Amino acid sequence: MKRFFGFLSAFVVTFALLVPFSSASAQEVTYDKIVFLRENHGPGGNTWTQLIFRVEGFRIDGECYVNCKLAFTLDSSIGQNEDRSDIGVRPYASRMGGATVNSDLPFDRYNQVFIGSNTRSAASRAVFTALSRRERIAIAWIAANSQEFIQYALASEIEYQPARDLWQRRVKNFESRLLLNLGLDVVTAYATRFTRLVNNQQDLKRLIQPALSEMHLYTATIDGLNGPATKRAIRAFQQDNNRLQTGYVDAKELQMLRTYLEKKRGKTDKTTLSQTPNGRQPVL
Repeated sequence: MKRFFGFLSAFVVTFALLVPFSSASAQEVTYDKIVFLRENHGPGGNTWTQLIFRVEGFRIDGECYVNCKLAFTLDSSIGQNEDRSDIGVRPYASRMGGATVNSDLPFDRYNQVFIGSNTRSAASRAVFTALSRRERIAIAWIAANSQEFIQYALASEIEYQPARDLWQRRVKNFESRLLLNLGLDVVTAYATRFTRLVNNQQDLKRLIQPALSEMHLYTATIDGLNGPATKRAIRAFQQDNNRLQTGYVDAKELQMLRTYLEKKRGKTDKTTLSQTPNGRQPVL
């Protein structure tokens, strides 16, 4: 059975560089929802496995990326070549509900190209370099956050046990291998990780920390500071609600926390909160 998991509504990511700021300009990526669709695999014991994702409302610098839907897969192998670390993209991925790159790339008979494999490192970098600026931003964003995507898929349904076991083993090294094969300097010039994002002090003090305190997840002082205790509480909240564990609350999660507080306190707070990225749904 397929289950669809949406998360991080109205998420905003600013591409603050992981390399010196002089090496590239900051980019802004926004999206409405990320959906883990399913795991696919080939027949037999030694075979391929892929995790399929769709990003809805995907924009770069405020402009729709293709049709505002980004579809991609994370690909590896079971049994042999388990170090394989690829991003699979399709230019017209109607079956996955979205489109990705439109470059004149060497697509295979399934109209797909894989970027990042350790068996084709030089070719992977060449393909990456051939992409347009917007395509590089999209691919780099996927690569730099692939560990979180895998963790999210594992928290969802992966029914084929050999595939689940493989992705459990790969969750720690898929991203690092992928970044290495793409060229870490290339990727970091276009992407930042979810885990580097920080909520603003106003939202932390007026909404996030109070709500998490009511849930008995946050026990420290309500001070609006994004310290270790706050991040742990946010991740616990995200884990409890089958969400991507980033330690950062997006706009959808802010609204859910606000609704929780309103119900808990028996009143409606009409104060307008600032719109910040990242979201999790509280257990009500």
